[in-house]
Amino acid sequence: MLELLRRRLTYANVVATLALVFAMTGGALAAGHYLVNSTKQINPKVLKALKGANGKAGATGATGATGAGGAPGAPGLKGEHGTTGEAGQQGIEGPIGATSAPAAHWNETVNKTEPVQLDKVGPFTITGKCTLEEGDASAQTFISSSEEGSWVDVSETTAGGTKLTAGQQFPIDEEVEGKAGAGSFLTTEGGPFSALSADGKHSLSGVVSDGAFATAEACTFVGYAIGE
Repeated sequence: MLELLRRRLTYANVVATLALVFAMTGGALAAGHYLVNSTKQINPKVLKALKGANGKAGATGATGATGAGGAPGAPGLKGEHGTTGEAGQQGIEGPIGATSAPAAHWNETVNKTEPVQLDKVGPFTITGKCTLEEGDASAQTFISSSEEGSWVDVSETTAGGTKLTAGQQFPIDEEVEGKAGAGSFLTTEGGPFSALSADGKHSLSGVVSDGAFATAEACTFVGYAIGE
């Protein structure tokens, strides 16, 4: 048997045998390596099991432009009225204001023609004037102010008041005249009057009455005024 194999073992047979072995080995190697170029070639169960590791986080991108503002929302419901707070502490009592000047009263009788000062408050001066002419007498009361732009108001005669110039003599009652043969004494009474200085710091109000003696050639001035 061995002799028979030696006679058939030639160089050609050996080469052919080796070629066959290499051919079979190369096929097996090729069968063990398969080129995959699509996930469709992988079994879905195997593909699901395949999971790679997470990569590193990428760099933060630039901030995008601010979007347009949204439409205003509907107004909210009105809240309930709050409870009334506690009363605060009483404040400090202020100082007592200045009292008004006491009322000035006068009752002057004169038999001369020089004016007689009856009262003076701030820039205001009340003056009585008597005129005597051969048995006749006349009397009248005036107010003046040393302050330009002061005001005086005589009820029933100067509605809205009159603005005075400095030193102006303004009558605050009607002139009364006593004439011979018409009676020994005549009187007149002026309506209430009031005055206010231009700077508003002084005021005056009161009532006056005048009388004239014809036979005695004299005048009388009666009245009162309250000034501040």
